[in-house]
Amino acid sequence: MLFICSYFLLFFIYCVIGYIVEVSFIAICQKKLNFSRGFLIGPYIPIYGTGIMLMTTLLTKYQDDYIVLFILGATLCTILEYITSYIMEKIYKLRWWDYSNKKFNINGRVCLENSVLFGLGGLVVIKLINPLFERFINCMSPTLVIILAMVTFLIFITDVIISIFITFNLGININEYVKVDATSKIKKEIEKRFKSYTFLHKRILKAYPNIASLDQKKLKFIREMISQSKKELKKIKDK
Repeated sequence: MLFICSYFLLFFIYCVIGYIVEVSFIAICQKKLNFSRGFLIGPYIPIYGTGIMLMTTLLTKYQDDYIVLFILGATLCTILEYITSYIMEKIYKLRWWDYSNKKFNINGRVCLENSVLFGLGGLVVIKLINPLFERFINCMSPTLVIILAMVTFLIFITDVIISIFITFNLGININEYVKVDATSKIKKEIEKRFKSYTFLHKRILKAYPNIASLDQKKLKFIREMISQSKKELKKIKDK
């Protein structure tokens, strides 16, 4: 149990770091802040957490060979990005990101520039960052680790359920998003729907056209899910 909770906390931390890195990178490139990144409501992007956990699990044994570590890290994360893009496009009929305008891209899903960054990121994470986070979590009491993991997991899984539900019920005009990075637009639309609710709800909505198609029954269902999540969080805190 403790191992699973520690592993999940590391995953969650890297999801948050991935969000911060992506927002910062976009801000530098576009010279403006855009917090509408990622599929979920909260400030975390699962593909980064997944990629880093795969690297730390599978590639740590190569940490003393920088060249091999760089190549394997770049390859592993590029494959993950391609598969994620393909699956999400097939499920939601939307292109969430597109690198067609970048050199050396493959079907607009991955590009050489990102692959190089993934490789460099893998070196930094495995050699410097991950050992620090592992020591930090190991210094915590087992009880605290389990409680933090349970709370963050509840928030995370609730976010995933709500985000998937909303995305499937947006009534998006697919033709508007052919060969387009739709992430920001979709998330903005989600935020419009929830801006009358809590901060958590506001974050879910920064990119989805025609969100008015969500009827009252669906909104009621979402509110009930959020209310139930709050009750579960309160129970955990009371314990």
